[in-house]
Amino acid sequence: MRAPTTIAILLAALLAGCADPAEPKTDEEDFGELGLEADGDTGVIRGVVVDEAIRPIAGVSVALSGAGEGQTTSNEEGLFGFSRLQPGTYFVSASKAGFKAVQQSVEVVAGVREPPIAKVLLTPDNSTAPFVQTYAFDGYIECSGSFVAAGVALCSLAGLPNDRFLAEYVVDQPPQWIQSEMHWSSTQALSPELDLVYSQPGEGALMDNWAEDYGPAPLLIQVDEAGAANRSIVAGNDLMLRVFNQPIQGTEPSTCVPRPVLGGCLTGVGVTLSQRFQVFTNLFYGYAPPPEWRFAETGVYPPPA
Repeated sequence: MRAPTTIAILLAALLAGCADPAEPKTDEEDFGELGLEADGDTGVIRGVVVDEAIRPIAGVSVALSGAGEGQTTSNEEGLFGFSRLQPGTYFVSASKAGFKAVQQSVEVVAGVREPPIAKVLLTPDNSTAPFVQTYAFDGYIECSGSFVAAGVALCSLAGLPNDRFLAEYVVDQPPQWIQSEMHWSSTQALSPELDLVYSQPGEGALMDNWAEDYGPAPLLIQVDEAGAANRSIVAGNDLMLRVFNQPIQGTEPSTCVPRPVLGGCLTGVGVTLSQRFQVFTNLFYGYAPPPEWRFAETGVYPPPA
């Protein structure tokens, strides 16, 4: 009857060598890459941020408060650390879009260079999850002209119904990135170029065009979080797109010639008739795409960082 006892001993030995799957894999070499330092009077904090499946989370903002202050970001392995801290009680706060922010206390002991690893668990929060809003604007310039002094949407002024050169989108919350890509196949022999602008009501008679791209297809406007905030593109405000003809090359003044009444510079001369175009506008919330990303090329959004 010794067989069961022998089997039990073997199983116990095998299980003793198995790592707990619920424990993140960290070792001294991983934290060594963080360059944490301590001496006889100071200590360190070592931590790892994981999700509910015990997978490391990179790019988490980690703030330190209490006996001292600090700020860092978890690396690709979810690791973070603070060094040369005075002994005492500290509070570690971790936050990232798509997760609930958490805080926990950590004790720092002087002279301890390899303290226990603080495990920070983040749980999902759909209310802050990153997302993207996409708008497709199928526009049509029935007739638009530039006449030295100003550019004019001629057919709209005349009350003709087919002119579609303006679109407005309501912004629900401050975006981290705004990107518009404009495409068209030119049907204009003399002036194949167009002008795409973001506009707002100005102080005078004209709109304030605060972001712009012009020339041949395609056109691109990119605005980061700071630029959007500077123009008050926040909850409840509209993002306004406008499209105009671009003067024929060579007819514009070589330098800016002011327009005393309207402001800005004199334009060149050109007319655009019956031109179709399409503008894809993407508003990113909670993250931003790589600057080289183009929606029109793939139709696939980059994943949140």
